[in-house]
Amino acid sequence: MYNLIRDRWIPVRCLDGSKKNIAPAQITENYASNCIVRLDTPRADFNGAMIQFLIGLVQTAMAPKSDRDWLRSLKDPPTIAVLEPVFEPFTSAFDLDGAGPRFMQDLELREGSETPIDRLLMESPGENTLDKNRDLFVKRDTVKTMCPMCAAMALYTLQTNAPGKGQGHRTSLRGGGPITTVITGRTLWEQVWFNILNEKDFLSAPFLMSKNDADKFPWLSATKTSDDDTTVGPSQVHPSQVYFGMPERIRLDSTTMKTSICDVCGLHDVPCYTQFLLHNHGVNYPGDIAWGHPLTPYRTKEKEHKTFAVHTDSGGIIYRHWLGLMFGVTSKDFRTEPSRSVKAFKNRKMIYESELPDGDIRIWSFGYKVKNSKAECWYESEMPFILVPNAIKDQYEMQIAQMIQTAEYSQSQLKFYCKAGMYRNPKAISGDFNFIGTVFWQSTEQGFYSTVSELVKTLTLHSNTVPLKLKWLSTLSQTSLTIFDRFAQSDTIADGDPKRIVVNRRKLWNSLSPKKDVVRDLLQLPETDAEDVPGAAQPRVTLP
Repeated sequence: MYNLIRDRWIPVRCLDGSKKNIAPAQITENYASNCIVRLDTPRADFNGAMIQFLIGLVQTAMAPKSDRDWLRSLKDPPTIAVLEPVFEPFTSAFDLDGAGPRFMQDLELREGSETPIDRLLMESPGENTLDKNRDLFVKRDTVKTMCPMCAAMALYTLQTNAPGKGQGHRTSLRGGGPITTVITGRTLWEQVWFNILNEKDFLSAPFLMSKNDADKFPWLSATKTSDDDTTVGPSQVHPSQVYFGMPERIRLDSTTMKTSICDVCGLHDVPCYTQFLLHNHGVNYPGDIAWGHPLTPYRTKEKEHKTFAVHTDSGGIIYRHWLGLMFGVTSKDFRTEPSRSVKAFKNRKMIYESELPDGDIRIWSFGYKVKNSKAECWYESEMPFILVPNAIKDQYEMQIAQMIQTAEYSQSQLKFYCKAGMYRNPKAISGDFNFIGTVFWQSTEQGFYSTVSELVKTLTLHSNTVPLKLKWLSTLSQTSLTIFDRFAQSDTIADGDPKRIVVNRRKLWNSLSPKKDVVRDLLQLPETDAEDVPGAAQPRVTLP
């Protein structure tokens, strides 16, 4: 029998570069000499799932009574001897197989669709896609076997991100493909403990304050099925269920296991699952309810008073999202709030700044882009965690918003003039030109984070921020011209015209000048600073 509390099944990497598998209680093993620094699973989405699994387990088993208690466990991590008895009471809920309750699996499911094991993976094609033979990018039957370790990770990943493939198949508690934000540190223990809420904040309304483990881990009792569209809301479950929601009715089929190579991790000669039972109408968690998952930012529609988890979009998770993920941001129609864990850590850092360990603290953000119930892409990003004094917070956020809006304007101008330079009749050219925007965001990212770090110092010293804004505009304009040259002057363009390229290049450069009214308004530049951006003189063009 495989048990996810007692068995060593989570792949990790240590400080010296060595790899090993650990049980959850070993997370602080050899902490002083060769600590575990990060997860090392076979897939990026498994890493994202496993950090949530560990955070959820620790939050449930040992939420600190206060922030002071939280600080003590951060500075003096609990040993294996302490963690093992803390996790032991939950052991029976974390069996992966056996006749009784199984981790993340329907307790009573004995009949259902016999489904190939690869359907546990988020990117696997759904029934409709297979029926119509449209599995063009992710082909069926590429993963035929899965070891228990990978099956457990895939199962948790799917239940946590479930996109609701097919009729009656429910989405995850945060909807399909939510963004998750995790505060990271130097070690895996810090990565977990940085994101733990104190007991008072975690055990709060509107959740059910229950001591029943089935309210935490729904697979311990009969599934609250949704054949009649019955929903389950926060007031019906313990807050731990936000980490252990079970929208899909699944039961791994142990009777068809065979000794083989795991097609996910490559482990040889291990018992592998080949299929599972699947039934629709699992737990229906309504997506228009503010569940307040501790690791997810939420967005509120002000006019409709509806709150929902923030999801990834086609542009990925890039620095234009940083303000909302770190501080929150208000637009015309929405208010985006950082995750509860980010807010809690900011508060603790303000109070215990001198007592927190040194090291690079960042926000690891990740999630699937889901469209029409299909997982199209996995995105992840690491962003700096910057603490801003309350005295300059409002001004800082306002100026960061100006910088991001200017970047968005710049990339739209780049795409427009790049296409106009590439083609004689750009309006007649169809196709996706988002790749130009992707290159732009990637190329300006380092400059953005350098500027926002410098902005904290500038505002703290009450210095003039206009030179910093002009420096940022220079970065945007120079990068835009470089990308224009890369694409608009390509030898592969069939109807390339040197004159058209030069004209549109000049128009692009002029559109990003600080003399331009739209640029001045975006950056709130004073009239007296209407001068060319330093270092942004238009370079000489070498025509093809």
